[in-house]
Amino acid sequence: MDYSQEYIQHAYCELTIPPKINDKGEEEFAMDPNHLHIWPKHSFMMIALPNRVCFDFIYSRFINSDFFY
Repeated sequence: MDYSQEYIQHAYCELTIPPKINDKGEEEFAMDPNHLHIWPKHSFMMIALPNRVCFDFIYSRFINSDFFY
């Protein structure tokens, strides 16, 4: 079998945006869960998706690998 492998020049990181506490002391989403949240900037990008079980957001960050080194 003959194959080749190349790595992209971007790294991936997954983080959490915690829920906020409303006036009644209950957890709720910190942002609107019915929209796709995308934050682009130059060669970076973040995408947040709601986790409806925990009222938090999981956001994925794509950033140039050179940024880390």
